[in-house]
Amino acid sequence: MSEQLGFHIVPFTTLRDDGPYGAGSLQQYVDYDPDYHYFNFTVDDKKRLKPVVLFDLLCNNADRKGSHVFFENDTHKLFAIDHGICFHAESKLRTVLWDFGGQKIPEDLLSSLSGITDLIPSLEPYLSPREISALIARADSILKKRLFPRQPNDRRATPWPPL
Repeated sequence: MSEQLGFHIVPFTTLRDDGPYGAGSLQQYVDYDPDYHYFNFTVDDKKRLKPVVLFDLLCNNADRKGSHVFFENDTHKLFAIDHGICFHAESKLRTVLWDFGGQKIPEDLLSSLSGITDLIPSLEPYLSPREISALIARADSILKKRLFPRQPNDRRATPWPPL
């Protein structure tokens, strides 16, 4: 989804059927500094997180921790990892990335969502019809509101532990 939307923030990931313990996924290793994470990013690096925030909102990520976003050592390219708790049909967004709450989502990011229904066939083997309907509803809501959401007060909206 990251690639098809043009965000390019998730390291290359592939499904393997022939792993030593059966089917599973493998993800590209990215060399990064584990001591440089969201909680000590520079202001400029935090500004680069808008695609991740939109990606998490769209995917309903329930576990965006501060160490799950980082920059590659040599290129300073932004990456986001650990998307194991995503796409639930019920709203479960939990993240430490609430910096942009109430701000307008940049048009270039919004434009990538206009073709979300084109992604559905590639998601059908992995998501239930209910999860796909919820994904489409989230995309429609994002395109209608055009704002990053504020942190809700009626539930825990940050993961634990935060790093």
